[in-house]
Amino acid sequence: MLELEDDNTDFEDADTEYNDAFIRMEDILLQEGSKLAKQLKYPDLAKTISTIRDQRLRE
Repeated sequence: MLELEDDNTDFEDADTEYNDAFIRMEDILLQEGSKLAKQLKYPDLAKTISTIRDQRLRE
């Protein structure tokens, strides 16, 4: 991201790539949270969070 701020043209897509990587990481963590909730017989809060996040991403 620092390279992008310095107008380095090799990193023009850095902000999009960073955002995509963060969303993939969120997906993985929320899936893991759902699995753990099921195993522990807890409410699936990860699914609720995922649903809310997906709605906001579509806006």
